[in-house]
Amino acid sequence: MMMSPVTISTPIKLILFVAMDGWTMLSKGLILQYFDLSINP
Repeated sequence: MMMSPVTISTPIKLILFVAMDGWTMLSKGLILQYFDLSINP
């Protein structure tokens, strides 16, 4: 039975995201980008 690539890749991406502390990296990136834009319009 053939499984679609999305079925295989999504759980792997989620596991990597959690393992690499993705929420912290994502929120830091968004906050830094926001401050960078507000300081240098």
